[in-house]
Amino acid sequence: MSAWYGVAGSRCILLLLVVACTLPRGIQSNPAGRKCLIARDELSSLIDLLSNMEVSYEEYSEEEFEEDTLDDTNAPSCSNKLNKIRTSVRELHKNYQILKRIPQDDPISNYRMSKYRYESKLRDLNQTLSALVPQVSNQNLTALNQLRRKVKEVEIQLARSVNNLQKQREETAKELSRTVIAKINAKSVDAAIAEFKALALRSDDPFRMIVPQVYRGRDDEAAKMIDFLEAVDFNDRPIGGYEKLVDAMIIEDKLRGDNAVRILKDIQAIIMARVGQQHERAVALLKRFRSKAH
Repeated sequence: MSAWYGVAGSRCILLLLVVACTLPRGIQSNPAGRKCLIARDELSSLIDLLSNMEVSYEEYSEEEFEEDTLDDTNAPSCSNKLNKIRTSVRELHKNYQILKRIPQDDPISNYRMSKYRYESKLRDLNQTLSALVPQVSNQNLTALNQLRRKVKEVEIQLARSVNNLQKQREETAKELSRTVIAKINAKSVDAAIAEFKALALRSDDPFRMIVPQVYRGRDDEAAKMIDFLEAVDFNDRPIGGYEKLVDAMIIEDKLRGDNAVRILKDIQAIIMARVGQQHERAVALLKRFRSKAH
């Protein structure tokens, strides 16, 4: 019996050896489980760029971020992620520089779009770094966390810079609004319109800054405001001014008389133009006007 067990055991061992030899080499190793490696030069280059976000983007040559700075031993999926980090850092730098260079007289829409792109690149970079954490080797985890801390540090610095840019634009808009208000009060409509053009480029809602400062409840103030609104270019969305003025006159219980008649005709003219959101807003304003006018 013991001899039978010995023979059977030998056959089992032999069978296992045969099976092991015939298995594909890919089964013997697990490339998918291999940890991503971050080359030291790559890490240094990224941290250097993050440390110099205020430096002009053009001063960095393309050669500083060539593909061969990545570790060749990485699996393709790892290399792709590291490539994405490098690209995200470069695009963050580029979009920050674009945002910083936008002239004060550029439309506010351009500024907001550039700011949105910059913030999107920052989110992309943080998400990419977080996704890579479980995949890096233990020896590289410290390096990756160092890079993540640097990104957070830069994020705080750039947020301060972006806020300063925003404040500069707001201060310029306030100065322009004061000039427009003074011109309206002086009945210098043409001069007020010229300044308003510059203000409209810097503010999403320029009438919010103007109407409450011109109209304080008196009929002559309403008349000055209407004179101005009738001269505003249609592309500068005068409906916004009429909305503010009508609401203010409703509060003051002054939506009557000649001023009300003029406003009604102006609202109807905007409706007749049938242009996008101004048409829709004018229709809504007309309903509100009719329900409150005397």
